[in-house]
Amino acid sequence: MSARGVSTAVDTVLAVSLVAAAVTALFVLAPAPQPTPPDAGTALDALAVTTATVNTTTGPVRATFGTHLAAAAPRPQSAYARAVAAHVRDRLATLPGRVSVVVRADEAVFRIGAPPSPTADTTAAVLPVGDATVVLLRWWAC
Repeated sequence: MSARGVSTAVDTVLAVSLVAAAVTALFVLAPAPQPTPPDAGTALDALAVTTATVNTTTGPVRATFGTHLAAAAPRPQSAYARAVAAHVRDRLATLPGRVSVVVRADEAVFRIGAPPSPTADTTAAVLPVGDATVVLLRWWAC
């Protein structure tokens, strides 16, 4: 093989190696795209129309989750509020991702689930129920 033939072969191997390194660096060093957070609206819609029976001191009460949340919000430490929270947690556990519910009624705040981290990409949905406001947040686990 002549010197020129060796030089061409070396140049070809070097060019292919550089292109392969560039493509590898592009995929390895580029940040992975983050998935969009799950939709909070569909989860809140499900809570707004799904009914549940919750036991109270006066007997069982059947209502939508939204109604139960609004009724439990003024007394978030009551046995009724704890029962509502348990029902809501069970219902939301079937959803992918993480969920937090905050209900505000007058001066009271009723929370179910841990809030998202400040860096989490979240979606939110709001449902007014009487004098209360139900806010549902969804995000992927960080």
